[in-house]
Amino acid sequence: MRRISLFCFCAWCLGGLACKPTPSKPQIAFYYWKTRLELTPPMRDYLAQTGAHKLYVKFFDVDWSGQHPVPLAEVEIDTNGLSGLEVVPCVFITNRCMAQLPDDAVNDLAERILRKTFELAAQLPGVRIREFQADCDWTASTRERYFQLLQTLGQQLHERQVSLSVTIRLHQYRYPDQTGVPPGDKGLLMCYNTGNVEDPTETNSILRPETLRSYLQHAHPYPLHLDAALPVFRWGVLFRQGRMIRLIHALETAHMSDTSRFHALNDTHYEVVKSTFLQGHYLYAGDRLRLEAPTVKDLQLAAQMFRPLWRHNKSTGTLAFYHLDTLNMRHFSPQAIMALTAQ
Repeated sequence: MRRISLFCFCAWCLGGLACKPTPSKPQIAFYYWKTRLELTPPMRDYLAQTGAHKLYVKFFDVDWSGQHPVPLAEVEIDTNGLSGLEVVPCVFITNRCMAQLPDDAVNDLAERILRKTFELAAQLPGVRIREFQADCDWTASTRERYFQLLQTLGQQLHERQVSLSVTIRLHQYRYPDQTGVPPGDKGLLMCYNTGNVEDPTETNSILRPETLRSYLQHAHPYPLHLDAALPVFRWGVLFRQGRMIRLIHALETAHMSDTSRFHALNDTHYEVVKSTFLQGHYLYAGDRLRLEAPTVKDLQLAAQMFRPLWRHNKSTGTLAFYHLDTLNMRHFSPQAIMALTAQ
């Protein structure tokens, strides 16, 4: 009898362990955020080496002009190298557009967005669109109108058997009671731009793991299935007389090597000692630059924070990287990217 009881106890324990859910290993994806979609052979090789089969592509922006919403920065598509990839059309909608848009024009805008999206997608032979992504940093004043737009987009997409994903900023994730939960099939949590880029004392506004942790650690499980996006981009922040002037994209240490023009204050801060052009921008003597970029260690720490998030997903999630670019590929090897999804 005691043997039978012991056997039953062990079987119960093993059964409990076997039934315990394990975290899903996310699939790797990349954003492509340029006005011309053109995958070079090195980019295609990089995607293959990382195991990425999904590409989030910005098809166009929607902004307000005059009295109407208008599409801007429409993508030009070169179909070479796209075979075998899942393309997710992304449309960035400015909050200004949602603020100006009349309530009775929301449904019409949804129809126009999808019409243009699928006209562009028709240039992708053999590529079936399974997902569409709406991107907007909505506010309390535009939430109701934007959510109505999403509702209409979702209804029309479902008729095409296409799912709707929506981008979620960190503050929207942490405070869903205040910001609302957008009506979509799933969300994509944008885990970058964690600091104040305009603050001269900021060290890295793109990604600071300790700041990211403050958003994630006390948040309740989000009502939507969530994927996540991490940054692999870099930029320089230009300050003039203590005021942030602009961002200079893809700026790195190698661009600051001319000591006749730039004086290194430390590893990431430089002062312009001679007025000059840099990456097409004119800089004045006395200007200061802060170079910002995530490190592999930063991404590792961030990915560890996502593990609980992935456990809540009912299906395998996606870890997307913003964005696919030759410079970014040099700084993050395929092996480093793949290691971020290791359990």
